[in-house]
Order: sequence, then structure tokens, then C-alpha cells
Amino acid sequence: MAAAQHGPANLEATPSETTIDALPDALLGLILAKTNKESWRAAAATSRRWNKVVHEDAPIPRAWSLASFHEKSGLPPAEAAAGRIALLQRVGRHMEAAYIDTFGSRQLLLQRCLQQGGWQLADVLGMLGPAALRSLQLSWQPSLPSAAVHALGTFSRLTWLTLQSSQLQAADAVRQLSQLVYLKAAAQSIPAALVEAIGSLPRLDTLELSARQALEPGAEEPLARLTTLRQLECLELHEEGRSSGTLQPPQTALFPNLRGFRFSSCGEQNDGRLQVCGSIMQTFEFEDSRPTESGKYMFLSDLPALEELQPLLEAALPAGHCPGGLEVHRCCRLPAAAVRNCPGVATLNRLYLEDCATEPSLEAVLALLRYQATAVVKLSLVRMGGGAELPPTLVGWAGLRSLHVGEPLITDLPYGPYLQGLEELYLDDCTDLATFPWALAAATSLRTLHLPKYPVLRLDDKAVDILLGLPHLALLRNAGASYPPHEPEGPIERLRRSRPELSMY
Repeated sequence: MAAAQHGPANLEATPSETTIDALPDALLGLILAKTNKESWRAAAATSRRWNKVVHEDAPIPRAWSLASFHEKSGLPPAEAAAGRIALLQRVGRHMEAAYIDTFGSRQLLLQRCLQQGGWQLADVLGMLGPAALRSLQLSWQPSLPSAAVHALGTFSRLTWLTLQSSQLQAADAVRQLSQLVYLKAAAQSIPAALVEAIGSLPRLDTLELSARQALEPGAEEPLARLTTLRQLECLELHEEGRSSGTLQPPQTALFPNLRGFRFSSCGEQNDGRLQVCGSIMQTFEFEDSRPTESGKYMFLSDLPALEELQPLLEAALPAGHCPGGLEVHRCCRLPAAAVRNCPGVATLNRLYLEDCATEPSLEAVLALLRYQATAVVKLSLVRMGGGAELPPTLVGWAGLRSLHVGEPLITDLPYGPYLQGLEELYLDDCTDLATFPWALAAATSLRTLHLPKYPVLRLDDKAVDILLGLPHLALLRNAGASYPPHEPEGPIERLRRSRPELSMY
């Protein structure tokens, strides 16, 4: 009985609670160090003690930035910079990432603030821990000081590096960074010594080189110097001036693991000087497809003329590999001769043409592609013209599952049914579904229909009758833009009542 009497009392007696405030500052700091930046700032506002732990006592941040350091702090620039340097002095050896940016309007301000405190860039880099630092982004004008380049070479465990400066004389430092897997270098020009140093990095799989000056004649030379990087997976080359010479895309034999390549130029597109496999262009790239698509993807942009397609396909989408995609934008002249006897298109399962002037006609070009590109299941023709000449070509393209066109390219069925196997249809510049009722009615497998937002497509009762005749239609995109807001929603409401399972937005 006595024990029973004491039971409730024992239950009510609780031991003294230990809260997070009972922890020592060092342990509290280690806990807060695991939070993200937003939580870290919130922690600093919790109490005076937590604010002291965050800003003075504990090695909280794993990443450190010296860029727009004063804009959010509300402090004068010199005082804000001094605070950032003080933090770096205290916890720099623990940093895993550092970001130093002096480009644009911040350039002179940041450098002036460092000079007022008696600090040089080499001093700042010297506060970072070579054993801990994994990622560094360094943008410095006009050029990297030699002492800073020497300090850069001590970060032997760096895996991610971005260097941006007018002059990059950093070959010796880069050569020592054997753990790098990602490197981006941007300068007025990329020295040959730096390219050779990059070629010696054994683990590098992603490389981006950007120069403001035009490439010298023989623009393929940087690629020739990088052939030792057989492990390379992604490569980008950018230049902003006029270019000359001929760039040969990286060959599969030299870069067997390459899954993405991009070349771009901001020079004048019609000067006839820069050529990629004989075709003058501003942008050339191929890369891994989106996760939902297979194979590789090649993109060509701003071409005065595409005289020959086969050499580009051989480089980017070699025979024997998985099917890939081809996209051509803003081609002033796409002759039928460019795709005639072009076996490389047999590797394509996706074809996108936009703003291309075809010769002698769109029908002629597509007819040649259709007979060779038998694996194409996704076709996009945007702002191509061609009028009523397209349906004969589409009739023979029986494997299409996705089609993106404008109204003038979809007409009635004078040449026989087509679109039967289509599952997805995008319509641009279409103002009335009733202009091609039988063609759309043949798309009995259609599941998704994308209507144009502009101009507004008016869905009247006749158009709704056409949509109700598509038995598998499950998704209607941009339906909300399909009637003027000041008019009643009668046809739309009838469609909703008749097909409640149809998703419309």
C-alpha cells in the first residue's frame, strides 16, 4: 500500500531537464555548423549568446564569400570587409568552399577595402586551409598577383575551381591541383601553357574555357592539346570576338567518355570566317539528353548556311551509339543537299527545326530526312512556313509520337490519314481548330494536346466536338487561354461535364 501511495508522487517527480542552452559554446557551435545559411542567420537572432557563438566563437560556416559582403549587412563597405576578414582569420582553416568576386562594380570597392585593412589577395588565400578547401571561385581583376598564384598551388585537395581574370598566368599552380574534377577558366586569352597544364590533370571530367579575344587561325588547336584528357565528360569553349579557321568537334576516339560539348562565338555570324566542320555558325553543342530521353543531343544555332550535315553528325552522334537528337535554330539557308545522302540522320530519334529557310521547300528537305531518319519519334517545326505541302511528308512518317507545329502545317487529309500514332501534339499560331477537323480526328491515340497561349485560340462548340472525338485525350494544356475572359465559358464547361477525367490547365 505504501508503495502504491508513493507511486503517483514518483511519477510527478521529473528529473531536471537539460536544454541546448546548457551545452558549452564549442559544442553549440558544432551543432549550428550543420545548419544551412538561412538557419544560421536565424540562430544568430535567437539570443545574445547564440549571436556571439555564431559570429565569434564557433567555426560555423563551411563556405565563405567575399563579394557583395556589405549589401546585406547594412555596414559600411570597409567595416563589412573587415568583419569578413576577421571571420576568415578565425575559421578559415575549416572552410570547404570560398567565393571571391571582384568583377563589375564590386571590383575597385573590394580591393580598396582590402588595401585599407593592409590585406592582399595572397593574404586572404593564405587564411584558407589547404587540407579542408574543396571548392574555390576566384574572380580578380586585372590579373592574379604572382603571390596569389603561388598560394593557389597549395590547395592540393581542390576538386572544383573557377578562375576569372584578364590574364591567367597560373599554369604552374593548376598543374599541382591533381584532384580537380571541374575547372572553369575565363580570361582575355587562354595561354598555351595553361592549356598544357590542364591537359595534365588526371581526374578532370568537366572543363570550360572562355576567352574574350578571337581564336587564332586553327581554332582546333586547344582540342589537340587536350587529347590527354581521355576521361573528360563535358567540354565548353567560348570566345567573344570574330573567329577564323575551322573547328573540328572532338572525336569519340580521342574523348571516349565525352557526353557534352559546346562551342559558342559572339562574333558576327555572317562574316564567313569561323567554321565548324565547314559550316559557319555561332553556337555548336552536343550533350547528354534530358533524363526522359535517350542518346545524345546536338544543337546548332545562328548559321548563315548549313551546307553539309554529315560531318557534324559523325562527330557528335557517331554511328553505333544510342539514337540522339538534332536541333537547328536560325539557319538562313538549309538546302536539301545538306541532308541528301546523310546516313548520320539514321541515329536521330528527335528532330527540331526553328526559323530555318529551307531550299527548295520544306517538303523537299523533310522528304529526304524522312526516308533516312526512320527512327524519329519526336518532330518539331516552328516558324518554318511550308503551308499545305507538309501533309504528304507526315503521311509517310508513321513512327511519330510527338509533333510540334503551327496551324499552317496541319491541314486536312487530301493525301490520306496521318497522325494516327501521335500521342502528343503542340500547336503554335493556331486560331481555329475547325480548319483541320479531319486531320486532328485521325489522331485517335492522342493523349496530350498543347494549345497556343497567343494568339488566343477560341474553343467553340465545333472545336469541342473535335476534342470529344479523341478517346484517349487526358491532358489539355493552356485551356484557360482558349476563350476571351469576358465571354461565357459554355463550350469549356460542356467539355468538362462530358470528360470529367480530362485534365485542363
